[in-house]
Amino acid sequence: KLICFAPGEGGSDAAFQASRELTLSALDGYEIGGVNTNKPLLRGILQHPEFINNEVLLSFMARHGAALAAAGKQAAAAAPKAATSAPVATQRKELSIPAPLEGTVVDVLAKEGATVKKGETLVLLSAMKLETEVPSPHDGTVKRVCISAQDTVHQGQDMVVLDALVEEHSSSASSRAGAGEGSRRFAGGGAAPAGADPTAVWFGPNEGVRQCDGPSFSSVHLPPLRRDENFGRREAHHHGLVEELNARLERVRAGGNEKAVSQHRKRAKMLPRERIEAILDPGSQFLELSPLAAFDMYDGEAHSASIVTGIGLVHGREVLFVANDATVKGGTYYPMTVKKHLRAQQIAIENKLPCVYLVDSGGAFLPLQDEVFPDRMHFGRIFYNQANMSSQGLPQVSCVLGSCTAGGAYVPAMSDENIIVKGNGTIFLGGPPLVKASTGEDVSAEDLGGADVHTSKSGVADHFAEDEPQALQICREILVHAGEPSQPLTPEVEPEAPLYDVEELMGIIPEDNAKAFDVR
Repeated sequence: KLICFAPGEGGSDAAFQASRELTLSALDGYEIGGVNTNKPLLRGILQHPEFINNEVLLSFMARHGAALAAAGKQAAAAAPKAATSAPVATQRKELSIPAPLEGTVVDVLAKEGATVKKGETLVLLSAMKLETEVPSPHDGTVKRVCISAQDTVHQGQDMVVLDALVEEHSSSASSRAGAGEGSRRFAGGGAAPAGADPTAVWFGPNEGVRQCDGPSFSSVHLPPLRRDENFGRREAHHHGLVEELNARLERVRAGGNEKAVSQHRKRAKMLPRERIEAILDPGSQFLELSPLAAFDMYDGEAHSASIVTGIGLVHGREVLFVANDATVKGGTYYPMTVKKHLRAQQIAIENKLPCVYLVDSGGAFLPLQDEVFPDRMHFGRIFYNQANMSSQGLPQVSCVLGSCTAGGAYVPAMSDENIIVKGNGTIFLGGPPLVKASTGEDVSAEDLGGADVHTSKSGVADHFAEDEPQALQICREILVHAGEPSQPLTPEVEPEAPLYDVEELMGIIPEDNAKAFDVR
């Protein structure tokens, strides 16, 4: 808070003008490091003709605020450029580096007599299950080390004494170190599109995002980026993690093992993600949910928990998809499959989305049925959710593309509208082997619960499809009546590209999540 007073008779113009001039002078001498401030805006107000004439009304900011703020941004961005040639003096000082918090010394990297660079780690502390690196604030030489590994230190306790080369920044030089360096590190790349398509429901990652103009008066002043050995090591580590993630995603998207996928294709059946793609609006994206669910569980055999879930656009309407993967243990439900299915339904409930179930499942995975059936939030909850969503006017549409046995049979039975494929699609609680074992009767899967039975006799299914492509096309046609198209959500503030290159994060974030990281 800045309060300025000038002597003179109360209310006189001379006293007011003296106070105004004193305030301007005080603003110029008032310095805050680390971030830009609203000083340019305040200067603009103090120098505005209405303010000089002492004629400021309540509507002043409503009439002039936007223009003053814009002028302030331009002044803040231009000021560092005008001072780039200002010299920076250095002075040798003895500095004590204190402990930033109470903790245990894990390692002392500083050695007496060694030369250190600004930002180089001197001491590694451990506290609250996090490791904290204590860097050197300046270039210099280690004069004395006051602690050892495994020592307990208190906050503020001296750990290292440096013979440091301290930079003596002037106000303009300080601005240069912040905003000027930010300009050098500005993320490059092609120009962003002029504007987003107003009819699109989902915008692309760069659609409608304007190019960053460089640092503004609200930008955080960051120190120069040090592309040293530590940066390169962290960058390589995180790029390795990205490659590992992509490899895992590629593996689970391939479905089950090669034999299962081959048999699946021989029956003229698509993989679940291909089925979803056939229903989506051409050229639109599919937002898949939890593709790595059940990763490394169940002996590594339940890729994506044997089910694909996500949100896509059909006729411009957001729709939630749940698609069984029959190449993974016949599309049976593991305990994690149930959790993933229920999570998808919860998203549909909260966001008022129609649901499409691409059913190709043998029901529960029987060796683990004690973990699939008994509880309130287990397998039966799926059908409870279907009934409730239907009552709320959220369409439940099933496309039976393969065997729907036992628990898998309930999903289409509880849907509002149902398509079944001739030859491949079947719905029954127990298949032909179970009928043979219990009654001795020989019956085919098609006669027991095929497309003809359920569209002409039982009434469980509504639409008969000759093959899978036709079934998926019928599903698209049904969704024409699923409600009004989703409305695009325009951001409240115009999005702007980052000031710094986001790829730099790969070399800035520590490899170990247990290490504390100063985000500024």
